[in-house]
Amino acid sequence: RENPSPQFNPRLRTAIETARAAHVPAENINRALARSRETEALEEILVEAYGPEGSALIIEGITDNTNRTIAEIKKILGAYEKKIADPGSVRWAFEKNGNEWRAKFPLAISPAGAETVKKIVAELENQNEIQRVITNVSQ
Repeated sequence: RENPSPQFNPRLRTAIETARAAHVPAENINRALARSRETEALEEILVEAYGPEGSALIIEGITDNTNRTIAEIKKILGAYEKKIADPGSVRWAFEKNGNEWRAKFPLAISPAGAETVKKIVAELENQNEIQRVITNVSQ
């Protein structure tokens, strides 16, 4: 939000390094940087949702329009008959160490359920505003 250049913004530089360490795709990082240069009113969002067979999803994003981003997330989840969960209803299943989320209770689900989770995650991460989707599905 401050200086959009990682060269002059140590907080941004650290965030980029952390994202790379967490294996966030370079395309997502570059997209977020480009958006930060375009607009000054960016906001971080964290959305919780339940996926197939009770799997938990944490969706992280950066957006200039929270309502639009939430609507897109709802649309994608709705296509799989899933919904956004109330704040705090999914987060309990994860622990956060720095910027890294880890499942406290990895969940084993059916192969069909796991495939659906992969599709949901892929569609969400394909959105410009979504930076990362974390799930508790054991692989």
